[in-house]
Amino acid sequence: MISVLIAYDRETATTTLERWFEDPLEARRERLLLELESIAQPDVEVVLLEATSRADVLVTHARYFDRAALGADRLFPPSAKGPA
Repeated sequence: MISVLIAYDRETATTTLERWFEDPLEARRERLLLELESIAQPDVEVVLLEATSRADVLVTHARYFDRAALGADRLFPPSAKGPA
């Protein structure tokens, strides 16, 4: 099992922190510290994800990761524009 701790800025739709852990207890401790640090920033979403593999996390929670670096635009194309 692996864990990834993410700080995601909803306003800019960017991930400002991404840390991977093999120890889930360490990941949970770091999540609590990050939540305390981010308490005055309502647009910052602190997320701790756990999965059996890094690949699983990258697919199931792709919005937190760089789409271009993942090649996600090929897997999940941006929605088509509506009528002109």
